[in-house]
Amino acid sequence: MSFFSADLYRDAAAHWRAFAFGYLAVVLGIVWIVTVAVLNHHFGRWVANDAPAIVAQIPPLSVKNGELSAEVEQPYFLKDETTGKVLVVIDTTGTVTTLEQAGARVLLTKTEAIVENNPREIRVYRFSTISDFAVDQARMQGWLSWLANWLGFILFPFALAGSYFYRVIQILIYALIGLLFARIPAGPTLVPGGNERGNPIHHTTSAAEHGCPD
Repeated sequence: MSFFSADLYRDAAAHWRAFAFGYLAVVLGIVWIVTVAVLNHHFGRWVANDAPAIVAQIPPLSVKNGELSAEVEQPYFLKDETTGKVLVVIDTTGTVTTLEQAGARVLLTKTEAIVENNPREIRVYRFSTISDFAVDQARMQGWLSWLANWLGFILFPFALAGSYFYRVIQILIYALIGLLFARIPAGPTLVPGGNERGNPIHHTTSAAEHGCPD
């Protein structure tokens, strides 16, 4: 039977019981293997083709005792060379302090990283918890190359677990709703002739109607 067979799911509802949850995990696993493989492929292509132009613009950066330093004249702008759009602004001098001033979605200041996740959400990550950290072009390219190889393996278990628990909760909610509707007493149903179902229909006829003699 195929995944789209109505008989398959009727049989599952009637007989599979706990095995149905295993079937759900298998179906979601197949879906996420394909999805994650596609994502990993596209990310790998981006790392190979587009990322080097961005990585080549990254200056040596270091954080010591919660303060960022950059070996470059500032404010410094990392751009998408294809579109010319500013991606990241680095300024530890205090000249640029907001994303509006930066005209970018990421701003690195002396003490924090300001990131716009979407127009309604801006996150601030402070460097105060970092005592010693450094990054340059070689290290960044190494991280991206490693992630291009392992992204699928990292994403798959989280994606599968999250979608599985979401679907299980969804099924339980639907089952509860179904039970509530099943417990609602059914009202009387009219049948042809104006009578309610469940009540006998009484009909009398005269002898004349059957053609019997008086």
